[in-house]
Amino acid sequence: MRPGAKFNRKYRILIADRAGVFRLGLKKLFAVEDDFRVVAQADNAVQVPELAKRFQPDLLFIQYEIAREGSGDLVARTRQAVPHGRIIVMGDAISDDEVRELVRRGAVGVVPKSATAESFVKCAATVTKDGSFLPKPQTEESSPTGAVEARARPVDTLTRREKSIIGSLSHVWDEDFRIALGLLGRGAVQATPLITDRIPLSAAVSGGLALLRDEPGKHVKILVQPGHPG
Repeated sequence: MRPGAKFNRKYRILIADRAGVFRLGLKKLFAVEDDFRVVAQADNAVQVPELAKRFQPDLLFIQYEIAREGSGDLVARTRQAVPHGRIIVMGDAISDDEVRELVRRGAVGVVPKSATAESFVKCAATVTKDGSFLPKPQTEESSPTGAVEARARPVDTLTRREKSIIGSLSHVWDEDFRIALGLLGRGAVQATPLITDRIPLSAAVSGGLALLRDEPGKHVKILVQPGHPG
C-alpha cells in the first residue's frame, strides 16, 4: 500500500440459498464490487450459524425458505452467533406481517430474489451504514412484494429476442439443462448480468431447478446466451 493511501475494507458476506446457481450469481455480482467479498455459502439452515460463527461475516443474505426451516428461529440464532452481522432475507411475496416478524427476530433487510443486481448492491451498501432495506408496506396500489424494484414482466409481454434468450420451461431433454448448468459453472455464461433490466437470469435458472426438484418427471430447458471467454 502506498504512503497516505486509504485502507479500503471489504465487508465479508455469507450467502445462504438452496440454489447453487443463484449463490454463484450473487457471488459473481459482489466479486466486481470494491467493498464486498463473499467468504462463505450455505444451502440449509443447519450450516448458517456454524459458518457465521466460523467466518464472522458482516452481511448475511439468507433465503426466506431457509430462514423458515425447522423452528423458524434461524435469524435470531444467527444473530447470537454473529452479533455484529447484518441479516438480509431474500424472498418474493413476503407479507407485511412476515417482514415485521423477521425484523423482530433481527433482520435489517428484505430484498426480492427477483430484484435487479443494482438492488442487491444498494441493499448491501445501505445496511453496512447501519441502515435498513425493507419493502414498502403493501397497499392495493402497490405490487405484491412492496416493490423495491419492478417485477419481471409477464411472459406475453416479452420481446422475441428476450424469449429466445430466456427460453421457457417445457418438456424437452434434461441433458440440455445440464449443459446450461455446466456453462454457468465454468463461467462461460454470465449469470450475474441481467438479460434485460427486468429479468435476472439467476431467477430463471433457480426456477428451473425448483421444477426439476418438485416435478422430476418433467424436463427443463433454459436457453442462455454464452459470454465471451476471458
